[in-house]
Amino acid sequence: MAALVDFNSLRVIIENSLAQTEGNAFQELCDRLCLELYPDDYHPVRPGGRRGDTKNDGYCPKARIFFAAHATRGETAKKTIKKITSDLEGCLENHRDVAVWRYLTNDTLTGQVDQHIDNVLRPSNPSIVIEVWGHKRLADVISRLKPAQIERVIQISLNFDFRDRVTEYLLEEARVYRGRLVGRWLAAGLSYEKASELADDESIGAYSQFENELSSPGLTFIVGDFGSGKSVTALRIYGHSIQAALQDENARLPIFLPVQEISGSLIEAVRRVTDRFPERRANGLMLVVDGLEEPGLGAAAVLLEQIQTLAHSNPENKVIVTTRPGPKLTGGTVCQHPIMTDEEAGALVERLDGNQSMLWTHTHGISEMLHLPLFLIIATIRQQGGEGIPRSKGAFLAALAQEVLGPPSTRATEIEKTLKRIARLSMEYGGPVPVAELEDDAYLPQALATRFVLRRRSIVTFALPILQQYFAARSALETNFTDEELEDLTLMDRWRYALLLAVTEGSWRQGRALIERLIERVPGLAAWLVKNAIPAANYKSEVPLPDDLECARRVRSSLSSWVSAFDFPEMFGFSSHEGVVSTVGARVSDNHLHVGLKVGSRNQGIVRLPRNPNEAEADGSIWSPICMGEVPADFMAWPWQWALSILTRELGTLLRSKALPLPNCEAYSREREWALARAIMGKRDVLHEPLAREPLVESAENLLGLLSEENRQHFIIDGVRPFTGTRDELAGFANKLSSLTDQNIQRPYVVPDNLSPESGLIEELYSERAMSLLVSQVFNAALEIYSVLVDIYFSRFAPTLGLACMRPIEITGVLRSMQGDYFKWSLSYEVKPIPDGRRSNAKISLSGSSGRRARTREEFIEKYENLSRLISDLRPNAKHWAQPRSVQTGVHMFKDMPATALAYRWLWDDLKDLSLMDNAAPYGED
Repeated sequence: MAALVDFNSLRVIIENSLAQTEGNAFQELCDRLCLELYPDDYHPVRPGGRRGDTKNDGYCPKARIFFAAHATRGETAKKTIKKITSDLEGCLENHRDVAVWRYLTNDTLTGQVDQHIDNVLRPSNPSIVIEVWGHKRLADVISRLKPAQIERVIQISLNFDFRDRVTEYLLEEARVYRGRLVGRWLAAGLSYEKASELADDESIGAYSQFENELSSPGLTFIVGDFGSGKSVTALRIYGHSIQAALQDENARLPIFLPVQEISGSLIEAVRRVTDRFPERRANGLMLVVDGLEEPGLGAAAVLLEQIQTLAHSNPENKVIVTTRPGPKLTGGTVCQHPIMTDEEAGALVERLDGNQSMLWTHTHGISEMLHLPLFLIIATIRQQGGEGIPRSKGAFLAALAQEVLGPPSTRATEIEKTLKRIARLSMEYGGPVPVAELEDDAYLPQALATRFVLRRRSIVTFALPILQQYFAARSALETNFTDEELEDLTLMDRWRYALLLAVTEGSWRQGRALIERLIERVPGLAAWLVKNAIPAANYKSEVPLPDDLECARRVRSSLSSWVSAFDFPEMFGFSSHEGVVSTVGARVSDNHLHVGLKVGSRNQGIVRLPRNPNEAEADGSIWSPICMGEVPADFMAWPWQWALSILTRELGTLLRSKALPLPNCEAYSREREWALARAIMGKRDVLHEPLAREPLVESAENLLGLLSEENRQHFIIDGVRPFTGTRDELAGFANKLSSLTDQNIQRPYVVPDNLSPESGLIEELYSERAMSLLVSQVFNAALEIYSVLVDIYFSRFAPTLGLACMRPIEITGVLRSMQGDYFKWSLSYEVKPIPDGRRSNAKISLSGSSGRRARTREEFIEKYENLSRLISDLRPNAKHWAQPRSVQTGVHMFKDMPATALAYRWLWDDLKDLSLMDNAAPYGED
């Protein structure tokens, strides 16, 4: 076989050939290229007579594409601008119906020339597509041709052995590989030159993270969210496989298959390639399947069976599958696609000629988005265009949709309606829509003509995921969901990003109808959407706010909806038992808003907030709380964010107090009574010694008498941690004490059994056995308290609370002695669902070894993935909301109510995941 020219070397040969070709020779090269590209349409043109070439170096009369070829290498910007302008104007004067005018050059145009084309020529000729093919673009187009065509265009013998079918296949795949990379970045809005530059840089993508995994045969899944760069990584893996196969005839045969391009059976698609090269079958395959989740969960399950068959049909086969979270993955190794590090994100911004400062000046949520390659590219492009970085996750999605859709469209209403219908059906199917569902739609052909949707045999699918999300969002703003749809959390998770776009982009009226409906049935999803759609108010919006009363009306309406999601709305100081919200006052100053709630007044409604709301009103009512700040008024759903912030603040105060009544919760009652008894007796020690019943009864009755004399319903007993209670609670406790036969009141948990500790650590008061028993008792009590808390006060949020949605659950923990550490004990535990019908429980065991062994990253990932699979099996409706927990912590269980503190901490963390809490939960037992 003749010496091989690899793809990178071929690119260099082509680029050098272009750079060295000048004058008429360059125009002739362009003619040869266009004859290969448009063999049945292209006509070369040469100057003739007084009219010359009529400002046209060649054209396609059918496609109405006109070409101007000019070697500009070494030419001044001024001369190039004059030449381009003259050629374009002359072409338009001499020719009718020009659809595309394409300028071909052997150099990359300077910024000055490119700016003239974009700022002057294109706006002056809006009906014409004006393109520039510089030497990078020309090299890319030429390199996609077959080897024989390349030789004809550049007129250089490449020394290929064209009888080697494998080599020709590999070189063709190398061209397609690069084209796919360039296409992805073009779709994100990059220039062709910058997209080509990134495609040629092997460091772009996370190939190195998976290099070791590729050496062994078998099946590997790469899981990453939207925009994480997993498809680019898959392409890099494929590119390396092509180079390996070009250099080593014993290497695996590479095949790349995007799931959306597979028609029929995956196995048949692979066989169509392998049947061409039977001599390579023994080597095995390097099969890369991109986008397992895209056709929907049902189709993904069928595909996965075929993937597993292919992975194990030859012991040398290696199969790489990329997917977003969702499909149930079995039979292979599951790897999470990494997000970019700070250094990687900074390097990419530099490559895009952006300013790295954009990475460090944003909230945590936006910072996360800026570490996903796709959205970092979007942000950098917007920064360079002076538009500003998107300020929320929803705004990032909207920006991506705008890049793909292009300028505002004049699509006919009926075509738009068809696209929205296809989007809604695709959400229901979880992927492509059967053509049979659309046969009654007369506008389907016009919808297909937009190229936003594609027909593949018997299915219709969107060309890009973001297009599906965009048109689904438009549908969600116009069509209500049924109760059945809203109760299907798997379906609603498919809608999550479309709903995020809808809340971000919708008008106040549209958004209100959608969010109110979601709060009614799935308030946890509504909270997540509002938090991720509306940015924090840390900038001055150019959109004006409505007047005072309209702002008050919108905030009160939003707050009323949020309050209605809770089982006991009166637990908020600004709401009645029926959920009627207090009077809301608002005052607007430019884009600065003051909002207050009037507490203590019988009237409800909206008013203008007084200039000095800190003064008490004549009826004794006060304005509390009062919120103020800049408003992101360019997001019409901002009132939902403001109302949620008010509610979150109140909720935080409630949870910190840990005093929500929990009737019929035995675990809570035992802890509460012990804490009350110790408060009455003034006990603050950590030994938890029994309390004599008779003195306790006497002290309780004395306190009751004092409360009766002063006609007080509540009391506070001062101490390190003040105890707050009610007279009714105290009376019930006194009656219970009087009926007891035991002479002593005991702590509900094991007490210290080592009263001669070696150090001053509280933990050393407990033996190993006692500590293990204490942790087990507290965790089991906390599970009961957490469950009752959720069922009484947060029942409508339960399906989306990270722990509650997994119930029943089991906590499995290991307690280790830590020698020489600040903490005597270390607790490692994990939470997992168990089959229905069983009771939630905790099992804590003692480890025989001392010290904490540091887990490797791989061990953490494996444990997380195992938990995720278990959740998918046992709680499929909760898999997108459940929070698999694998925790390492110290032991904080030495005060009066440790189980209550732990249960509230779990609830706090769950609410924080839904954006119903802003701050981290209080540490330890506080």
